[in-house]
Amino acid sequence: DVLRKALKAAPNQWKIRLAIAQALEALVQSDEAEKELQTTYAMCGVCDPRPGTAYGLFLIRQGRFRDAAAPLERVVAKFPGAADAQTHLGRVRLELGDAQAAAASLEKAVALDPASPQAHLLLAKAYARLGRPAEAKPHFEAAAQLGDGSRAAR
Repeated sequence: DVLRKALKAAPNQWKIRLAIAQALEALVQSDEAEKELQTTYAMCGVCDPRPGTAYGLFLIRQGRFRDAAAPLERVVAKFPGAADAQTHLGRVRLELGDAQAAAASLEKAVALDPASPQAHLLLAKAYARLGRPAEAKPHFEAAAQLGDGSRAAR
């Protein structure tokens, strides 16, 4: 109830709406969260990569990979340097069975953020599905090394 009051009183700014959507999702109010994410995405889908990436990631967490593709594709078209969006789009493509397109997105993600264990792991999986184990191996190794806490120690 407090959140609903805050929602009605909140300024109509995309960053605030995005925070509200994320709070609603954390409270397991998925329908309300999705409405807020759609509003945020409509407000600023082309002014910043975060609303579209957040919406796509929400849809991924819901298991709605086909739905997640469109906002993530829009983000990477407008913001090709958005590493998170490239990573999530790669995951979507991998989940939908298009390992070749997944590898292309994930190669970009790794190039943009070489310290991302998630991007390395997903790229390794894409290469493995494509029957390219020699190319997968260093990315599996990078994901393991980066994911073991050594990234924080640097």
